[in-house]
Order: sequence, then C-alpha cells, then structure tokens
Amino acid sequence: MDHRKAHELFQVACDHGVEVGCVPLGFMYQQGDIVPKDLDRAVALLEPACERGKVEVCSGLGELYEKERGDPASALVYFEKACAGGYAEACAAAQRLKAQ
Repeated sequence: MDHRKAHELFQVACDHGVEVGCVPLGFMYQQGDIVPKDLDRAVALLEPACERGKVEVCSGLGELYEKERGDPASALVYFEKACAGGYAEACAAAQRLKAQ
C-alpha cells in the first residue's frame, strides 16, 4: 500500500466532508507514522465522528487524551460516551480511570 497516496485520498475525501476519509486521516495524525504527528489536528478530525456516535472513535479519543495528552478527565468523557454506545472496552477503561 502506498501510504502517501492513501493520505492524499483520505485528505481529499475529508475535505469534501466524507467521514470515512476524516477518521483514518485523524488516526494518521495521531500516530505520526505517515504524516507528522499532530494531536490537535487528530482531535479536530476525529471529534465529529465521535459526536455522530462512532463509539470506536470516541474510545480512540479517550486513549489519545489519556496516553498522549495526560488528561484523564477528558479521557473519561470520551470513554463514557463510547461506553454509553455499548463499546465494552471503553466501559472497562472508564472504570479503570474512575478507580485511580
């Protein structure tokens, strides 16, 4: 797979408001392997999908805030949102944070 080409295509899709382009693009910016790591850009790309009920994305944002930003309070908000949507892993993460 040509990762640079994938980035380009995801960017075009996202620029046109296509969520299936924005989510992988957001994770690319979170990981920083294909493009320079940019957590602010990652959050901006991922939050709309979370707001529309994509529980896996909400959980991913919880991980970003917990592990990469050191912000357990914000992480808990995202984990609880994903948990409310039935994402069991996020429920466990929320419980773990509450126990700390």
